[in-house]
Amino acid sequence: MLKKKYHNSIASTYKDVIIVYDRDQLLQSYPTLQEHFQNEGYNLHFCSSLLELRVTYELNVRHTNEKHLLALAKPTLPLPDILKESYYTEVGLRDLFPKLDTEVLKGLSYRTLDNILELPNFDDKSRKKTIKFILEGIYNIDFDSLIDSNNIEPWLASLLNLYSHNATLNEAFLTFFSNAIEPIDSDVSTLIGSKADLLAFLQNEWRTHVQDDASEINFSHNLLTKELTQLFIRGELKPVEVSHAKESNFEYSIGVYVDEKASLKKSFAGLKEEIIKDLRSGLQTIDDWLNFLPSVSHLKYVAFKIDEDEYNDQVKGFEKKINKQLQKFIDNHYTSLFTLSGKRHPATVTRILDYMHGIKSAKKAVIVIDGLNLWQWELLRENLNLKQASHRVSLAWIPTITAWSRQAIFKGSKPDLTQTNRNEEKLFKQYWMNKGVQKYQIEYYKFGNDKQIVNDIDFSKKILGFVTNDIDELMHGTVMGNQQFFQNTKQWAENGLLKDLITTLKAEGYQILITADHGNIEATGNGNLPRKTSKIVQSKGKRHIYFDNEDLKRAFFNQIEDEYEFGEMNNSLYLKDETAFAVEGETLVTHGGSHFWEVAVPFIEI
Repeated sequence: MLKKKYHNSIASTYKDVIIVYDRDQLLQSYPTLQEHFQNEGYNLHFCSSLLELRVTYELNVRHTNEKHLLALAKPTLPLPDILKESYYTEVGLRDLFPKLDTEVLKGLSYRTLDNILELPNFDDKSRKKTIKFILEGIYNIDFDSLIDSNNIEPWLASLLNLYSHNATLNEAFLTFFSNAIEPIDSDVSTLIGSKADLLAFLQNEWRTHVQDDASEINFSHNLLTKELTQLFIRGELKPVEVSHAKESNFEYSIGVYVDEKASLKKSFAGLKEEIIKDLRSGLQTIDDWLNFLPSVSHLKYVAFKIDEDEYNDQVKGFEKKINKQLQKFIDNHYTSLFTLSGKRHPATVTRILDYMHGIKSAKKAVIVIDGLNLWQWELLRENLNLKQASHRVSLAWIPTITAWSRQAIFKGSKPDLTQTNRNEEKLFKQYWMNKGVQKYQIEYYKFGNDKQIVNDIDFSKKILGFVTNDIDELMHGTVMGNQQFFQNTKQWAENGLLKDLITTLKAEGYQILITADHGNIEATGNGNLPRKTSKIVQSKGKRHIYFDNEDLKRAFFNQIEDEYEFGEMNNSLYLKDETAFAVEGETLVTHGGSHFWEVAVPFIEI
């Protein structure tokens, strides 16, 4: 409903070129909105200045018969020659929600805004009434009971409810909650602006409650219990060990354990239910997928820790279903994702630097861990004591090889397929210089192989980039599948290199992003490629093939039997399933294809 209303607000009946100043950056922020216009046949362009608008217009728009939508970041009227050939308009939250206080709406998820439009007709509302309207209509929170409560528990439950649907809370909500909570608990009121801080507080209070029975939080409050249960299931809070003598006091709680494996099995069952529900409801948009995949990675991680065939087999069954759905999404939508803005979240790794550019911090750092997939981040997150760090997802370049996908990260755009990643330092610095950062304020480092890096860092720099190849090297040395790789990743995390780097950067005031160029998959050999094809293949890996041109790619198809599940991207072929170009039956951990364990990479903000 939101996408239709937005479209109607800016539509032109007589011009194919629309220039819109989006006052609240809605088009730039919501991939679902961007996908809608692409499906309607529009080419999307995001322009930060009049100069960029002029260049974009001359290179991509003028003299074409296609439909174009150009989104401006500033309220700047285009020059007359452009206006003559286009339709200029402005739009914002107040146009879409004229009866609500739009300050309350800023930053809410697309799904939340869409659901608000589905609510029954309503009258004009003040800020407080808008907050009440949303809490009651969207989050099923009894506003009047909440306001009347002098206890902290319903306020905590309401906050956790909101944070489960939104990565951050806007100023209107934060002010409302802070003012209400401050008389009840002034210490808690200072924590609510950060989900990570709030969860760290609750983790400590839960531990105190379980082990010492000393917390002032009433953890038996039904609304709070409901929210905490979901956090334990998703792994955002960690269960606390109890003795046999105290176990009966927490009979129905998933947040304690005597036997850790039994506790993990409870979490597995809860996660499985969530995943089944999501699969049944359908994963239609990029937002759906990016929100869904962290739950899958946690399920895989929990299964690794349980270490029983029954649970590993259940995960494999889910993996096949999930990958089948994702491949359909990739076939239909992947190429269009590269036009999406990275302002709210980088759907693809090409937008990670754009997102980083928008972070309001004087000092920023990005750490790229070559080859790290989603379940491995779960392991690192626990080892590094970063349970409360945001856990989001971006999609790698396909084929998922270092030469192109890591180049895409540090270039901040599509990679040059004729080049490797050897110029990534130069590309990284050039991106930031194009954004107005002086060269002397930018630095790039490689670390790993037990080499300490923190003593070599110049902390006077404003922009830092880091790369480690350790995980990728461990991957290619793995001969016994994921179980061996799990243990090798754990040992790498325990060597302290990454932990020391993150701790030092935080102490020096840096906002930190952690990501990967691609993931990895445990694959099974389906036979090596026929020798007769070697003369027409430019290069190949275990799960991808690259050709000099389209004709050679077609010639390749004529020389092989139809026994591979291929996808195509540019002059490349890649495998979609769990097979590899290797000795039949051989187990190996590798990358290069489009399986979700390869293409979905962690995107973490600390």
